Amino acid sequence: MIEDIKLTTGLALIRYEAKGGRSNAIIRAHIPTQSRDNLTLITDPNAQSDVLAEPGDCWVVRCQRPAILSLEIESIHPGEPARAGVMVEYLGEKSAQKWNSSSAAKRIDYRDRNAASSQYRSEPSYEDRVIAHIANVGDVTVKAGDWARGNGANQTIEGLLLPAENNVNIVVRDANTGQVAHPGQFLGSRGRARPLTRLEIWIDGPDRDQRIEVEALYERAGFCKEVGSAVEISGLDDSDALIGLKLHTAGAEMARSGSFYRDDSQSFGNGQRPARSKLFKR
Repeated sequence: MIEDIKLTTGLALIRYEAKGGRSNAIIRAHIPTQSRDNLTLITDPNAQSDVLAEPGDCWVVRCQRPAILSLEIESIHPGEPARAGVMVEYLGEKSAQKWNSSSAAKRIDYRDRNAASSQYRSEPSYEDRVIAHIANVGDVTVKAGDWARGNGANQTIEGLLLPAENNVNIVVRDANTGQVAHPGQFLGSRGRARPLTRLEIWIDGPDRDQRIEVEALYERAGFCKEVGSAVEISGLDDSDALIGLKLHTAGAEMARSGSFYRDDSQSFGNGQRPARSKLFKR
């Protein structure tokens, strides 16, 4: 269940509360593309993760302009509708007046009456979306083919979830840890200051008529780009953090023509050494 909260300018406290004394859900925050420049999600450094897992857990949101924050609310019990309450409270009198003239706080109760009785999904169900966990920002959701990145310093990519774009199964592997993620599975971490660095990305399955175009930005190496059915990208070394990623797929004929295809990697940036990227076979 995805619910949107409309926020106004200011600092807001978003706190998980039990709905009617009951709660059975976890809550994740996603920042839509149109709100990415206007919202900063601040999580509790003492928490084990950046989700709201039980009543009392909270985030602080810094909103520079009116924006939307999307909440993903999922039951922890398969087949049971999700139930949760969220209290949104603005910090500061002026912000509170903009939010609600009669109250500084607003409680929102959620109950998913259309929950499927099938298996519980542990990750978001966006079919055509890329989700990147950005350090000091949170989960950022973009369309396949758009840049997933932050907007400032110390905003590295710590985690990644790829869709099955155009019915093509794209698999990504963290070459440093060995972790492998298939479409709909999360790769990496959230809130642990562990940026992604060297990645292997390939098309899984018998259909080799597709090609992946991957563009990446690294903290020190800059920009690189590769096209193929299986590619590897990395920066100067295994400590060079990934700060931006754009991924798209196309048919092999399209990939071999036009602006989609390049037979070499690129690097931009003040004489920096090119980021390392290569094709490899699975």
